[in-house]
Amino acid sequence: MDFNTSGGLKVAVLMGAIGSERQVSLASGKCIADALKKIPDIEIIDHDFLPDKPWILDDKTIDVFFLAFHGEFGEGGDMQEICERKKLLFTGCDSKSSRLAFDKIACKEALEKARLPTPRAVEIRNQQQLADIESKLEAIGKKFVIKPIKQGSSVGIQIV
Repeated sequence: MDFNTSGGLKVAVLMGAIGSERQVSLASGKCIADALKKIPDIEIIDHDFLPDKPWILDDKTIDVFFLAFHGEFGEGGDMQEICERKKLLFTGCDSKSSRLAFDKIACKEALEKARLPTPRAVEIRNQQQLADIESKLEAIGKKFVIKPIKQGSSVGIQIV
């Protein structure tokens, strides 16, 4: 990718998007944009991105897209895949890595396959598994963190 030659780097900080973590993303994006604006010779565009209005991705004057999203659309590989298809330079992992990292069960399986330690876990996907949970939980311990398989931040987390 060729950078613009106007003298500095042009960075679009993309934030917001859709989903339950939109407000967290907007706050993160603002903090990131404010910090980047302190760096000389970098032009910052802070942009509230909505997937149904992706026009900013067609702006050829932007050198790099800083992805400041939270939640499935921004962390789960969808936005990364859009950037990859458009051959845009962006921050963070590629779409495949993002999808893997965002899916807690798939990520745990990949880490275990690589012989890396992970916390003990029980996956519950349906009512029948929920009915059998007591014996599974007794095997793990006394306190538990319950997390949705595909959510970011602390959305849906419970300690029981």
